[in-house]
Amino acid sequence: MAKDTRDLILKTSLKLFSEQGYHGTTMRQVASKASMSLGLAYRYFDSKEAILEGIIESHDKILKRYITDEVVSNPSREDLIVNVSESIISLVKENEDYLRLYWNLMLQPKIHRLKRRNIRLVNMIFLKLPKNDPFH
Repeated sequence: MAKDTRDLILKTSLKLFSEQGYHGTTMRQVASKASMSLGLAYRYFDSKEAILEGIIESHDKILKRYITDEVVSNPSREDLIVNVSESIISLVKENEDYLRLYWNLMLQPKIHRLKRRNIRLVNMIFLKLPKNDPFH
């Protein structure tokens, strides 16, 4: 039940953040849209920032899982690049609200954490490429 409530808050917040913008959304709106009291929402997340962090972490896990699966199952560099690209396109189509939120946040100069996470994910891909590759 607690995980369901937490997931509902994350899902509702993602929708509102992507539609109204992060700064244009209040905790009260999140609670109302999720059909819960403001106090209950605060029991799960002590701030809007904590909700945003939860959204980012959950989508990072999904992306890492996709990328890790592709790295493990693709021995050649060419297959890896093609399959990771296809996985990312698929993820984008399935997560339009997150992508909209992500790009809105990336345009804000104070959001460096997201940029660092992206760099780490790309590095993870290239560090796992086969060492016998002539381009490596």
